[in-house]
Amino acid sequence: MDLKVFLSLLLLIPFFYPYFKHIFSKNPPLPPGPFAWPIVGNFFQMGRQLHYILANLARIHGPLMSLRFGKQITIIASSPDAAREVLKTHDRDLSGRYIANAIPLINPKLNFAFGFSPECNDYWRGLRVICKTDLFSAKVLKSQNHIREKKVSELVGFLGSKEGEVVNLGETVYVTVTNILSNAIFSVDFFDFVGKGIGKELRKLIVEIVELGMTPDLLDFYPILTGLDFQGIQKKRDKIVKKFITIWDDIIKERRKQESSILGQRDFLDALIKERFTNDQISQLILDLLLAGTDSSSMVTEWAMAELMRNQDVLHKLRDELKREIGTEMVKESHLAHLPYLEACVKETLRLYPPGPLLIPHRALQTCQVMGYTIPKDSKILVNMWAIGRDPSIFNNPLRFKPERFLDSSLDFKGTNFSYTPFGAGRRVCPGQPLATKQVPLILASLVHSFDWFLPGGRDPSIFNDPLRFKPERFLDSSLDFKGTNFAYTPFGAGRRVCPGQPLATKQVPLILASLVHSFDWFLPGKGMGKELRKFIGEMAELMITPDLSNLYPILGALDFQGIQKKRDKELLMAGTNSTSIVIEWAMAERMKNQNVMDKPRDELERGIGTNIVKESHLAHLPYLEACVKETLRLHPLGWAILLLPHHALQTCQVMGYTVP
Repeated sequence: MDLKVFLSLLLLIPFFYPYFKHIFSKNPPLPPGPFAWPIVGNFFQMGRQLHYILANLARIHGPLMSLRFGKQITIIASSPDAAREVLKTHDRDLSGRYIANAIPLINPKLNFAFGFSPECNDYWRGLRVICKTDLFSAKVLKSQNHIREKKVSELVGFLGSKEGEVVNLGETVYVTVTNILSNAIFSVDFFDFVGKGIGKELRKLIVEIVELGMTPDLLDFYPILTGLDFQGIQKKRDKIVKKFITIWDDIIKERRKQESSILGQRDFLDALIKERFTNDQISQLILDLLLAGTDSSSMVTEWAMAELMRNQDVLHKLRDELKREIGTEMVKESHLAHLPYLEACVKETLRLYPPGPLLIPHRALQTCQVMGYTIPKDSKILVNMWAIGRDPSIFNNPLRFKPERFLDSSLDFKGTNFSYTPFGAGRRVCPGQPLATKQVPLILASLVHSFDWFLPGGRDPSIFNDPLRFKPERFLDSSLDFKGTNFAYTPFGAGRRVCPGQPLATKQVPLILASLVHSFDWFLPGKGMGKELRKFIGEMAELMITPDLSNLYPILGALDFQGIQKKRDKELLMAGTNSTSIVIEWAMAERMKNQNVMDKPRDELERGIGTNIVKESHLAHLPYLEACVKETLRLHPLGWAILLLPHHALQTCQVMGYTVP
């Protein structure tokens, strides 16, 4: 054998070894999952909205699923039962923390981190105890309630000075949340509302470290490359960490000088110094707390306000409760226990928008068996709380913001019911939950009670930007059509290659849809055709995103190694070739799924047609029906042309300053 070939094969052994190891293992198999390519694994199937992609894959492969990224095995739990197995039954074996290369560690070798401690060791337990007793205990939180009320009062005062102006609510709330935490730790404000103070630099660094953490790092997936840092992530991380330390380093040094003269304990920093923590240990813990506790609370508050603006009936109910219980006073923490609808609004926001949609990744400390499958040692473990919170088998009409579902519910934040654990559960439950569940309701109640809120430009809140929800109303007063002239909406394409069948499709789809809605009452069966349709859609979606070797290497075209052509032909034969029928099925499915949309098309048809049979001449007088068709085509583009039919460059040209060969 040629020496170069032999050496090349030798270099590939570390990449292929994990695959052969699991193939010949006597242990039960890994949890099911999509096909993983050698070396690269499932990279091609991922994207930026990871929780959304994983939820779709879980519908196909089940509540406990495995993916592979390079050498790394990732296990995803996407149901309450699977979450219970990970966070409770096997909590000891799966309580390790997965440490990505971008995690900001002040001393990577010693790892003084709390949130990112690799194991639940004695040092980690000590940190948990001091956080629980000196920062998040009921006694400490009660003693500091005047600080939170003062910071929220400052927020209300600042917003009052901006009456009639547009405000960036997320950034404004972030200032308040950060100052609440910085006062609990240091007894100082990090921010003011005009952009001055050390908080501005802190905010910038937190954004940088979050963006860095979202960047896929080759070293996480191919440990054999450790030390090379091709992407410069380690260098960027270390630079950011040094900047973080400079923000509070002087405060720590000054406090140490005052230690002997300080009577009693003013804040959390005093407690850490008293317990003889080093500067590096203190800096790492503060960094962990700020990363975990600032963005999360401000985002939850912002999401809650967005949903209240979108759902005016909920906003009015909450405002009525506040007026009834508080009157004209400022909201105080003592009021919160008497505001059940406010609590329900916060719970509903956390159901739809958990601040950690996949929780912080766990790591398997040793190989174990979960739900009949093998979880190998050092596997990365994710729990998709976003998917669980939107599961229709758990929550009725899950995409609707409906706080009432929590009014007579036993679901709470304690992490004992795995249908609802926005703060996690088990050993790694979020220690800051007691603070978060006080400050978020206090801020939200103060915002609603103190001001009337409007969207900028007088926009109607009911047509709020919500791209994943089926909402035909967005097209009622819109100039968007099927002509392909507005490139924000071109379901039939545009230009020379525009779909020639568009005129026929835009007549027959509304006609058939209107006839189905007008002529029959429809109900969703538990089994049967709906189940098969979901199965088909899932299988076809997975098939479409599976890279085909014959497309990448035309010389292999006739071989069909993966059986993709055979499977595709079979599926297309089963489904038929008429994409119009698929659009109608999607429209009917969306109508059945969205209870608030179900009756509007029928009311319009009864009003415009009466008991007559639907005719094409009626269509011009049915704007809501047309809006339903447009909205269906927005969410589910015609047939499988989600990316339109691929074009081919006839010659090299320049596009947006780049060369297209």
